[in-house]
Amino acid sequence: TKAMGEGIAIHPAEGKVIAPFAGKVAHVMEKSKHALIIEHESGVQILIHVGINTVSLKGQGFNPRVQTGDSIKAGQLLMEFDLDAIQRDGLPIITPVIVPDGQDMISHVEILEGSSTSPDVPVLRVHLKA
Repeated sequence: TKAMGEGIAIHPAEGKVIAPFAGKVAHVMEKSKHALIIEHESGVQILIHVGINTVSLKGQGFNPRVQTGDSIKAGQLLMEFDLDAIQRDGLPIITPVIVPDGQDMISHVEILEGSSTSPDVPVLRVHLKA
């Protein structure tokens, strides 16, 4: 519904979250472990929220591989999660990737149509103000 910002929904093929760019980890949800916010060197932040309503799992099935404040590299493993466990609990595995509203440096977010099975193929592009 874009209530939090522009973004896309990914249907993960495997239980891994891979860093789409170099930067830092702005926040890992410590108790529920189901989401994290990463920050590009430009200051743009991206929220990656594994599944829908997965906060209810209270961290079960989620294994973050980074902590808040860590530097990250493009392609780095950020989190592992148990796809089967999420689905067994009746929760969707659809994973929103959101550019949260309120980031003044952003001009607009471009959603790239189609599907991708490669981390090298962009699915969205963030345009900064000049």
